[in-house]
Amino acid sequence: MKYTNVARRALALVCTAALAAIPALGLTACGGPSDEELIKQTLTADLDAIKTVDEDTVKSMMGDSAVSEMETYGIDAFAFYTNCVKQFSYDNVDVTVDGDSATATLDVTNVDIEKVITSWANDVSAYVTSQEAIDDYNNLGENGMMQKMLQQLTDALGASDAPTKTSSMSIDFTKGDDGWDLSDASQLSSLVFVGADLSGLGNL
Repeated sequence: MKYTNVARRALALVCTAALAAIPALGLTACGGPSDEELIKQTLTADLDAIKTVDEDTVKSMMGDSAVSEMETYGIDAFAFYTNCVKQFSYDNVDVTVDGDSATATLDVTNVDIEKVITSWANDVSAYVTSQEAIDDYNNLGENGMMQKMLQQLTDALGASDAPTKTSSMSIDFTKGDDGWDLSDASQLSSLVFVGADLSGLGNL
């Protein structure tokens, strides 16, 4: 059904944009009093930067293609990113170093993106079979419907009463010639979204 296809395209775009919005942060440290302290200082500085990056930097991180597609549907990519990290915070950072490996553990809080998107997807499923959707398709066209659905999700992510999730997370580092680097960059997106598995959301 055409309306369902529009909803699936909207959800796929949202998942892609959410993953791409995670900053490609350079978590390295060299010099200083101890490896533990250097990793902690660098990690906390970069996590703080997630909520303070400017619009041009965010759009650069998301990529021209994702930004252009969102703007095609009238959605501000920077507003979407901002709402994804609006509730992000962390506490109790602890670093353990073992030779050339290190692990940082911390308590992370952010919007429960799985719960928000699942709720939104359910609303979309009801919407696409409604008379409202038929009227919107006739009056607004597919692009107008996409804009309406994506704006609803953007607003839900940034709502003051959006559900949040807190969990203890960990991120691993490996020591190289230039200092400490992330062992697995995908751990950063998992950390920011408190362990959410965004790859499976497209199946909703």
